[in-house]
Amino acid sequence: MMQMETIMQTILQISISMAAVTGLLLCLVPVWKKHYSAKWRKIIWLVIAIRLLIPFSVELPAAPVQVNMDLEKPTVLTRTITEEVAITTEYDYVAVPENKMEAAAALKSDAEVTLVPIKSQEAISTDVILSAIWIAGMCLFILFYTVQYYLFQRRVYKFSEALEDSEWLVQQTGSDMNLHQYPEVMLSHQIQGPMLIGFAKPVILLPDRIYEEQELYLILRHELTHYKHHDLWYKLILLAANAMHWFNPLVYLMVRQAGRDLEQVCDDEVVAGKDMGYRKAYCMTILNTMANQRGAALSTYLSKDVQNTKKRFTEILQPKQYKRGAVVFLAIVLLAAVSSGCLQFTEPGTDTKQKEDDLAEETILSEDMIPEQQKPVSFWEYTGYLDAFSWETTEKPEPYSFDYDGDGKVDRVYRSKAQDEGYYQYQIEFASGEVLKLKEFFSNIGYPQVDGVDLTGDGQNEIIFQIGYPTSTNPLACGELVVYEKQKGKYQPMQLPFEDGDEPYQQMLPVTYSKAEGQAVKVSVPGTDFSQIVPIKDNALWNDYQYGSTYTTGETMQHCIWAYKIRETDGKPQLICSVQLFDKWSQWGLDIVLGYKKGELFIDEIEFCEDIYTEWM
Repeated sequence: MMQMETIMQTILQISISMAAVTGLLLCLVPVWKKHYSAKWRKIIWLVIAIRLLIPFSVELPAAPVQVNMDLEKPTVLTRTITEEVAITTEYDYVAVPENKMEAAAALKSDAEVTLVPIKSQEAISTDVILSAIWIAGMCLFILFYTVQYYLFQRRVYKFSEALEDSEWLVQQTGSDMNLHQYPEVMLSHQIQGPMLIGFAKPVILLPDRIYEEQELYLILRHELTHYKHHDLWYKLILLAANAMHWFNPLVYLMVRQAGRDLEQVCDDEVVAGKDMGYRKAYCMTILNTMANQRGAALSTYLSKDVQNTKKRFTEILQPKQYKRGAVVFLAIVLLAAVSSGCLQFTEPGTDTKQKEDDLAEETILSEDMIPEQQKPVSFWEYTGYLDAFSWETTEKPEPYSFDYDGDGKVDRVYRSKAQDEGYYQYQIEFASGEVLKLKEFFSNIGYPQVDGVDLTGDGQNEIIFQIGYPTSTNPLACGELVVYEKQKGKYQPMQLPFEDGDEPYQQMLPVTYSKAEGQAVKVSVPGTDFSQIVPIKDNALWNDYQYGSTYTTGETMQHCIWAYKIRETDGKPQLICSVQLFDKWSQWGLDIVLGYKKGELFIDEIEFCEDIYTEWM
C-alpha cells in the first residue's frame, strides 16, 4: 500500500507541476507561431509527453511549493448519537453504551470524548480510493481507444482493396524522400478522408473515388511525410500520456495542439521550396479531402475545423522566416525536468481540524477530476427521425418535417443503418400511415434533401430525394438522386433521362469536350442540340491543368448530378439538376431543366452556368 501511495503522490506531483508548464506554453502558442517553426513545437510537446510518462521526479532540497497531504487518512464515517458508538476518554476506555441514555450521559461529562467508527480497522484509506479512481479511469481510457482503433481498422480493412499500381505510385511520389520502405496504398469506401494507419504494417487509406494525377500526388506526398516522420508513434506517445493523466484537462489541450502542429510540420515539408501555384493546389487538395467526422485516434486524418483550416492555409500560402529554437528548446527541457521538484507533498500536522479541512479539499479535488464527457453523436452517426436530431453544433441544411405528399399533414423522414456496413437506409413516413422505403444510400458525408412537388400536373406530388455533398467532396463523382411518382396508389421510382452510376440512384450526364477556336473548349451533351464555347482566359489554368489538351480531344466524360432545385415556370414547377464541368476545381457547370411528357421526364433545356457555386451555394 505504501508503494501505491508513493506512485500516486508522484503522478499527482508530476501532473500538477507539468500543468503549469503546459498551460504557460499553450498560452504562448500565438507568440511561438510568429518566431519559431512548428517543428520545434512538435518536439517540445513530445518532450512534455515523455516527461508525463516517467513516474519519478527530481527532488530539490527545499521545494518552493509544499502541499500537505495525508493519503493514509481513513474515510470519515458519520454516525448520529442514536447509533452505537465507542467512547474513549483521556483516562481509560469506555465500553459501547447499551442504550441512548447511557451514551447521552457520557457525552455530558467533562471527559474529552472522541467518536470513532465501529470496526475502524476496516476503514478505506484515501490513497486506496484515489488509486482505484486513477487506475479505473486510465483503464477505461485505454480500453475505449483500443477498442475504437481495433473496430475501425477491422472495418476499413474488410472493405478495402489495393490501389492499382500503388507500389509504383508511392515510389515515384517519394523518390526524393530517402525512404527505405513504402507503405501500401488501399481504397476504402468506409472513410471520408485520406489517412495513414497501422504500426507493424503502415497503410495509406484513400476514399474510394476518382482522383486526378496532381491531387493523388499531393495526397500521397502528405501521407508519406507522416510516414517518414513516424507520426503514428508520435501520436501513440501523446495518447499514452493522455491516458496516464486522464484527469488533467491541460493534457487534452496539449494533445490537441500537438496534432495541429504535427500537420503544420507536414505541410511545411510538402510545400518547401515550391511556388505559389503548387501551394494553392495543395490547399485545394486539403480542402477537398477534409473529413467531416473523425477517424481513429491512432491514425493521421484531416478533420474539418474551419478556424484552424484558415490559419493552416495562411501558413502554407504565406511562409515566414523563423528563428532557430535550440535555446528555447533546451530551456523548456530543463524546465520540464526540474518543475516537478518544485512541488512537494508533505505530511500534515496533528491538528484534527486541519486534517479535516485538508481531507475536504482533497475530496473536492478528486470530484473535479472528471474526464471530459464524450461529445454528442454526430449527424453522420445518427439514426432516427431527422427532425429529432439535435443541431446545436451542426448547421441544419434542410427541414425534415414537411407535408411532402400534399395532404395537409406533416410527414417525417427516418434513417436507420442498413444491413451492409457503411450504408444507411431512409424511409419517408407519411401522416396517412403509408411508408416509402428507399434503397440503401452510401452514408459518406452527405445530407439528405427531400421535397414534394407536382412535376407531372396530375394533382399529386412527386417525392424528390437526394443525398447531396455540399462540402469536402468531388461534385464530379458524388451525389444520388431519385424521383418517386404515385402510380396505382403506390410510389414508384421514375425513369430519369440520365445514365446510371456506380452507387444506388447515382445519375450521370455524358459531356463531350472538343477543341474550339483559340484558347477555348467546346462543351456539348450527346443526344441534345446543346453546345457552348467556354473561353479559358487564365493562361495558368489552361497550362497547369491541361485544359488545352485533356479537354480538346473530343472525349465524352460522365458527370454526376450533384444538386437540384425547383423553379416555377409559367406557374408550373420544374426540376432542375446540376452538374459541374471539367474538373472539380472549375467554376463552370450546367443546369439541366427537366420537363414531363407522356409519362416520363425528359431534358427540356440545358443552361450554361459561369459560376455554379455562387448560384447553388
